[in-house]
Amino acid sequence: MEAKHKGSFDMRVISKVTGIFWNNASFEEKTVYKKLFKRVNEIYHERKYSHLLIPTPST
Repeated sequence: MEAKHKGSFDMRVISKVTGIFWNNASFEEKTVYKKLFKRVNEIYHERKYSHLLIPTPST
């Protein structure tokens, strides 16, 4: 682990290693991560914009 050996986490090295893992991942592995990204992104946007929603009175 080059980043660990240097004593700090070099983002360039981390990004390069991540790219290698991604490029070698199977279609099924990538599908799992794409679904996870989609859900995390939905949650992020729900929370980010939740204060903008106007509550409706319940009847």
